[in-house]
Amino acid sequence: AGFRGETVPSFAQRIFSTSAALGWTDADLHLGSWSAAVECIESDDDQYLLVGPHEGQPGFIKGFRDPAYFYDPVTESEFLLFTGSLKQSVSRWNGCIGLATRSRDTEPWGLLPPLVSADRLNNELERPHVVLHNARYYLFWSTQRRTFAPDMPNGPNGLYGMVSEQVVGPYRPINDSGIVAANPETAPFQTYSWWVMPDLSVHAFVDLLGTDSQSVKDDPAWRRAHFGGIPAPVFRIALDGDRAWVA
Repeated sequence: AGFRGETVPSFAQRIFSTSAALGWTDADLHLGSWSAAVECIESDDDQYLLVGPHEGQPGFIKGFRDPAYFYDPVTESEFLLFTGSLKQSVSRWNGCIGLATRSRDTEPWGLLPPLVSADRLNNELERPHVVLHNARYYLFWSTQRRTFAPDMPNGPNGLYGMVSEQVVGPYRPINDSGIVAANPETAPFQTYSWWVMPDLSVHAFVDLLGTDSQSVKDDPAWRRAHFGGIPAPVFRIALDGDRAWVA
């Protein structure tokens, strides 16, 4: 995010890739020298908004971030999911889950239409990723109550998901609502940024502790005092068709 050397931190977002050789011995694994970072996909400024340097504020930062790689063993294609914002939307709440693909790692990535559109509903669908389980593709992401449009249905800070028989969809909401797991009402900000592993373990980080929905303050000193900033306890989910629950 931003640009090196800028005097005021900006929200400009670009997606880069780098690689290193993986080696191993009987004792350990090691990585070789990393390659120079290369901008691997760019916003087309048509389907996806080109995020400018000073657009947004907490809860309304536009997106071209959170890249997540997925290799589909069925089609033998590679996919890159990311948090995006819809260019053609007329709403302030224009979040989406973007997608790029390629057939082999020697090819450039090509942008595809968004997998999920939250146009007029939600501004940020963060950390999108796919898990292949029992021949179904489960698409997960994180979002927060404050990023839902105020005049539309909303949900808690939580892990959300959809399911499909193909990576490119069409997708349908898990549990009809899309909610897979959520923070309790008494501690709505305690955990965020969930990530579902192939073994269905769920990892996240501790966000704000010792607070409730009525006592959060947009004050840097207050937030530092309440910020957890450590890995959250790991839990597991179970998946059965279009249903998911905490195991």
